[in-house]
Amino acid sequence: MPNNFKELGSGQVDFSLAAVTAHIRSLDEVGQAKAAEYIFRAPKFIQTPLRSELEAAEWFRLLWERTRND
Repeated sequence: MPNNFKELGSGQVDFSLAAVTAHIRSLDEVGQAKAAEYIFRAPKFIQTPLRSELEAAEWFRLLWERTRND
């Protein structure tokens, strides 16, 4: 299934790990929290390069911890 990141994104850029990371970081606090929840609540057998990169990023792990504690 093709992705629609470029069509739906505000920056009109192609999908890449860097573009998605920049997009998540540009979201407001609620949007970032929803992104973290989406990634970390997905079943562990769902493994993608994006999930691996975000789970390894300290800023994203801290975001998830903060979200869970709210």
